[in-house]
Amino acid sequence: VIIENFLDDMPRQIGTLKAAIEKNVAEKAYLTAHAIKGASLLVGGRAFSKAAEAVEAAARSGDLHEAGRLFPYMEKQFSVLKDRMETAGWMKKDDVENGGA
Repeated sequence: VIIENFLDDMPRQIGTLKAAIEKNVAEKAYLTAHAIKGASLLVGGRAFSKAAEAVEAAARSGDLHEAGRLFPYMEKQFSVLKDRMETAGWMKKDDVENGGA
């Protein structure tokens, strides 16, 4: 259930972070990146968490240009983590595509 919720919610969180960066809202970007970092640690996504931590640090310092530069790598790490979860059999690909249902 934890992994299902993580995979279901994370695209929304990533979208919120992207919008905050694009709209130059540093506090929202920082808080969202922080939440992503913590959630990814809960499911064992260390590389994704580290990538979110880098975005978080940039946003916390107000450097949303840097946060935007780091964002695609973070997004890629989520994709890698999701694929690994599917490959490991933690979630079936169909379940992930259907929002964990």
